[in-house]
Amino acid sequence: MESAPAPAPAAGADAPPLSKRARKRAAREAQRLEEKRQKKEKNHAQARDREAAAAAAAAAADALLTDDQRAARDRKAQQARDERLRKRAAEDAEFEKKCASGCRIVIDCGFESLMTDREARSSSQQIMYCYGANRRAEAPARLLVVGLTGRQAQALGNVSGVESWRGAAVDERPLEDVFPDRSSLVYLTAESDTVLQEVDAATTYVIGGFVDRNRHKGATHAKALQLGVRTARLPIGDGDAIVLGKEASRVLAVNHVFELMVRAQSSDWTAAAECLPGRKKKPEE
Repeated sequence: MESAPAPAPAAGADAPPLSKRARKRAAREAQRLEEKRQKKEKNHAQARDREAAAAAAAAAADALLTDDQRAARDRKAQQARDERLRKRAAEDAEFEKKCASGCRIVIDCGFESLMTDREARSSSQQIMYCYGANRRAEAPARLLVVGLTGRQAQALGNVSGVESWRGAAVDERPLEDVFPDRSSLVYLTAESDTVLQEVDAATTYVIGGFVDRNRHKGATHAKALQLGVRTARLPIGDGDAIVLGKEASRVLAVNHVFELMVRAQSSDWTAAAECLPGRKKKPEE
């Protein structure tokens, strides 16, 4: 008769015992997490109680109203909603009017194959930042996103409200198909020998809409040359209008390039560069 197998050692049985200090530290951390859990649970319970109390108060107040009073209240609420919609429509119309007089900025998303999933999501997020910057701008531009397919399109499509963007358009066709005549295009690339001195409303500027963590340097410049598109670089560097900090990379995010261009429509480059994050700026002397 075979003997029963010996019981398996408990998990961590071979681990060295914790020191007294480590046990105290672990106990404090466990207590902290438990207190955090209890506080979160308490806050949720209080929020539910407030919502229930507010609903009960509203129901009690409604029960005291006559039919005419309820109708008057509902009319007032509808009038307030209509006024908000009217105001929003007027703001949208004014914004689109401003966009029409600005330059056109194209974000070229035709670099999907060069990005990881994370980079594709980051690129889509930067496009959203571009739209937000345009809405806030004193002199907005006409925003056009081209070549938006695959993961970038999926990530952007998951954002609520994209379908109702104003002063902006999205086209899944590649840049060369959207612009068979490319004589008015200028592709912004760091490798260009031409420095962009000012923003011209009659010119269409193209920004490479991808994130690559510097793995594919020169990709936008090579594409511009292949398509026969003129290039220019932003005036960034020693002797140029925009001087970055010594440790700052000259590689800017898509939304930073976009906002620089939009701001430069109504100000000089130095003032436009105020939109750059602090880590990019040259320290004041």
